[in-house]
Parts: sequence; C-alpha cells; structure tokens
Amino acid sequence: MLILPLLKVDVKVAMGLSILSSGVACILLQGISILEFLRICIMGYSATSSTFGSMLSGGGLVSMLEICGIVTISCTYSDIFEGTGMIRELQSRLEEMMLKVGRFPVTALAGLLFCAIFCNQTIATTMSASILNKPYENQSGTAQELAIDIGNSTIVLSGLVPWAIASTVPLSFMGVGPEALPYAIFLYAVPICYLFTKKRTTFHS
Repeated sequence: MLILPLLKVDVKVAMGLSILSSGVACILLQGISILEFLRICIMGYSATSSTFGSMLSGGGLVSMLEICGIVTISCTYSDIFEGTGMIRELQSRLEEMMLKVGRFPVTALAGLLFCAIFCNQTIATTMSASILNKPYENQSGTAQELAIDIGNSTIVLSGLVPWAIASTVPLSFMGVGPEALPYAIFLYAVPICYLFTKKRTTFHS
C-alpha cells in the first residue's frame, strides 16, 4: 500500500496485492485459519487488546455498507441539484471567486463549508466534486486537478471541524476534546504547503 502507489501501480491492483499479502501473513505467521480470515474480511476485525482494541477493531465489507449508502444518497442529491439547476448560481459565484483568488483556495473553503454543514467527510467530498466540476471545466481545469485539490483540502480539513465525524471519532478514541485539534498539524499543514507548491505541479486531462 505504501510502495506500489509510488510506482504508479493501479489502485485496484495495489489494494488486491495488499489484501493478498495480509492474508498470507495472517494464515502463515499468525496461525489464523482461512475461514477466519474470510470472516474478518467480511465482518471486520475484533482486537483482543483492551488498550488499542477500539482503534484497531473494525473494517470488513459490512462496515462499508454505510459508506456506500452515504455516497449513494450524496450523489443523488448532487444529481438533483445539478438536474434542476439549483446550484448554477452557486457555481457562478464560485467561478468568480476562483478568478480572483485561484481554484484551490475556493475548493478548500467550499469543502470546509460542506463538511461543517453535512458533518461528514464523504458527503463533503462528493458535493465538492459535483459542484466544483463545472467551474473547473470552464477555467480549463482538469478532473485530475480537481481530485488532487479536493484530496489536499476537503479530505484533510474535515478533521478540523469539531462536530464532524472525521473529528469526533478519533478524538473520542483518544479521550480528548476539540482543544487537541490545533496540535493536528498535518491536517492544516497539507493544504498550506500545497497552496504554495501547486504551481509546480502539471495536470493532464
């Protein structure tokens, strides 16, 4: 999962090899049966350690059903807004702002606003992609650029919204409150650094 993306291996291939290697490690090194490994893949892992159990437990295909539902609903909302023209005025205003301050700052601000409203990183990401797609296209921006901009803004900044799931869940795991967020340097260092280095990146359609 760390090396293959750097080698530009397709994400599906990288994930498949990662699952395969973890299965080999579980079965051969940890002595887990094949049936138990398949159960973990479907139902998720349950840690026995009381210290890190809540942080390590989870995963599995079943846990993704909720995410799939959220993505489906948010995509439905996006299509409804776009089909009825409800977001055209918003897209026009965002495009005007992009002409003044640039595409990435507007993307970061919009993503943070969506996350604050919907309290969910997944919905904020989907809404950002749907609403900002047209303004990027009108300004000769590519889908790759939009995806990277969202990844360096909405994805990480959602963890700084105290009432969003991306923030409340890890904070509750660690037993701390929102006062710990200023110490999450990575979450705001990424968009700040990207803001000043984006001009060095070349995007292709």
